[in-house]
Amino acid sequence: MNKSNVSIRRIGNSVVVDGRARFGLLADGCLRMEYAPDGEFEDRKSLRAFCRPAAQPFVRVAHDGRAVTLDGTNIRVRYAPASHPFSRKNLSVHCRTAPKIGWKPGTIDRKNLGGVHMGLDCMHRVTLPRGVHPAGEKYDHHDTRHVMAYFGTYMAEGGTCNIPEKERRTLGTYDLLSKYRANDLPPQAAKLVRARSKFPPGILSRSGYYLYNDTQCPLVEENGDVVDRQAPRDYRDWYLFLYGSDYHRALADYRTVFGPTPLPPRYSLGLWYSPSWPDTFSEETIREAVEGFERLGIPLDVIVIDFLWHLRAWSGWDWDPERIPDPDSLLAWLRSKRIAMTLSTHPDKVPEADSRFADFLNAAGIDSSSTSPATRSGEHVDLEFSRKKPKDDAFFRGFSVANARHAAALLDILHKPVQAQGVDFWWIDGSCPVEKDASVDQQFLTNHIFRQYAERSAPQKRPMLFTRAGGIGSHRFPFHFTGDIWAQWETLRHEVEYNLRAGHMGLSFITHDIGGYYSEFELEDPELYCRWVQFGALNPIMRLHGAKANERRPWAYGRLVEEVFTKAISLRTSLLPYLYTLARESFAKGLPLCRSNFLVMPGWQTGYDIWDSYFLGDRIYATPVTDAGSMRNVVLPPGAWYRGLDGSRWESDGRTPRPLFAGVHGAPPHFCRAGTVLVKQRAGLQASQIPRSLIVEIYPSGRRCVDAFTLYEDDGRSRKHEKGEYALTRFRMRESSRGLTLHIDPARGGFKGFPAGRAYEIRVFGGRYTRCTVDAGGEKELREDETAAGARSVKLRGVPTSRALTCVLK
Repeated sequence: MNKSNVSIRRIGNSVVVDGRARFGLLADGCLRMEYAPDGEFEDRKSLRAFCRPAAQPFVRVAHDGRAVTLDGTNIRVRYAPASHPFSRKNLSVHCRTAPKIGWKPGTIDRKNLGGVHMGLDCMHRVTLPRGVHPAGEKYDHHDTRHVMAYFGTYMAEGGTCNIPEKERRTLGTYDLLSKYRANDLPPQAAKLVRARSKFPPGILSRSGYYLYNDTQCPLVEENGDVVDRQAPRDYRDWYLFLYGSDYHRALADYRTVFGPTPLPPRYSLGLWYSPSWPDTFSEETIREAVEGFERLGIPLDVIVIDFLWHLRAWSGWDWDPERIPDPDSLLAWLRSKRIAMTLSTHPDKVPEADSRFADFLNAAGIDSSSTSPATRSGEHVDLEFSRKKPKDDAFFRGFSVANARHAAALLDILHKPVQAQGVDFWWIDGSCPVEKDASVDQQFLTNHIFRQYAERSAPQKRPMLFTRAGGIGSHRFPFHFTGDIWAQWETLRHEVEYNLRAGHMGLSFITHDIGGYYSEFELEDPELYCRWVQFGALNPIMRLHGAKANERRPWAYGRLVEEVFTKAISLRTSLLPYLYTLARESFAKGLPLCRSNFLVMPGWQTGYDIWDSYFLGDRIYATPVTDAGSMRNVVLPPGAWYRGLDGSRWESDGRTPRPLFAGVHGAPPHFCRAGTVLVKQRAGLQASQIPRSLIVEIYPSGRRCVDAFTLYEDDGRSRKHEKGEYALTRFRMRESSRGLTLHIDPARGGFKGFPAGRAYEIRVFGGRYTRCTVDAGGEKELREDETAAGARSVKLRGVPTSRALTCVLK
């Protein structure tokens, strides 16, 4: 090829080669690559790559007569123009700072570190995934149908299989999958089991790259309409993330393209409780539960009202007047106690007897004659959960939220009046109908339209949902509940790994059913329940929930379980300043709260194989017990650590397992990293409360360590933080041969409700320091701390937040 035959032109900062291939550098480590055989490139945002930025310029564009070379600061692209789509013969991309890291089309990546399926519905010990599916441009990352709840349906549908008819229709999932292999199942059931046998790929890989294929993803018009792509067969739209072992960069670049996770309200980091008593559920029992937590001194921040509020089974927007006779009064009472409320909706159908049904049809432009048997269905399964037969068991499904008018009618006519009563955010349990011929993903589109509506209808509030994940880009719609899992030790252990894999897709705010969902008994094994609660205390979201009458109120298990629960929630509430700062970091940088070992220490090779322990942020290491008994082995990250239970110091080489005794009646097992400072608050506050006093815990390393932690605070509810209304307070610690110095810098910024002055309790572990000098003034004695084993402390009162404070410990 002659140089003169190579056509290179620019569209903005993107480079088009020979009219068919376009390359855009979206970040230092992210490249968009398009191949359009007709030369028509796509500038509209896709539903998933919804926040795609404008391309930045390449630092060098050149060609040598055979291929074009495009250089960014971190990425080098080499492309030989061709009249066919990208292939390993005409395209390669490498990392300029680490040339061994590279990618070509068709490459299968077997070192991907995994993402997650949409949920854990009906997952049992025999169906848990192990390992990760290989990654490549053909893998379907957008899993929304891969839930085991569909298994029974696929079995009943029949098809070729090696299972006797009677067993196929009568044996449960557990028995079938214990007795038969995937090859023995009907095709759809076998496909489901194979898909769930491994985790899907995530953004992070030990290969140092990740390819996302956006070719089939629907587009979003300027007016908000979602439309299918009308692209030729050979069209390609790929995003390559190239990062080596810099996993933080990978998640930051992913955030740049797919958007940030909203900063959740501060109250969401407290305790959630979801009553599920079909036979007794009522306004009275909700009030009794709230008062029960108050009686034990356990702060409650969120009440989750499941489907039981519905008049007709678990669909519609009419309150059941027998169960909730005065919803406005109930909501006002919860607000008086600073308790937020989320309400469940199943938007896949509308009861034809709903009081707003006719208005919905009219607003949607749907002819009432279309409410025919083809668009109606009886609600036979749902009736099992209802105390009475609905007035009319006809449910309308003849709408599609891919139709903008239908979506607007659903939200404005059905959804809005109930939201206006005081619902803080919605539990979207399921997905809306979507036209059968649409390529759009149902769950993802449902999440998208509810998120957009939340922003429009209440622009001053943070646009939160409570929903299932829907694949890549779902982090824009937190919180993500993992669905209806069996209460078993194996599934508890699996949820630890699920949290970490979810972080590889930017999903920070995972919420599990603490205690599990399905259980053979009303009261599950108290030990299993306690361990689940302890794990939940060191989760992003702590939510108690179970099926039907499965009891999740701690007092139902007796005094000893109450004590375990109280210790766990005390640790949780004391960590709220730290957790809320991590939530801000997730919003700003895309980092999850629960972090796999290599996200914090990519060079710790042993950590790549550990999935039952994790970092909470970068200075707490959680080691939950997920087997019966009080012993487990732990391999701590290399370095020195202080055990959270007793303040004892542990040294680790990062390779050698060490037995850990963690009795069920102790605090949730965790360690704090030596050489760090940790900011906490007094236990027992509701998460919505801005603390007037802080606890500063110092974990000396004895190695002249320097550390800093910047505490983030805002009003906890509004979006004013996006306009700069927040406060940052930096805590700096320095060890030297002369002692240890703690600096608390003046707060920068502020917001309505930010305290002008604070009390501080300075705690230091390790037993070496006994005296404290404050601001070069009088010396104070560090006394044994009665509430923190292994620590000495001193209390300081009336410290202005606008002034610096220096403490020297000797």
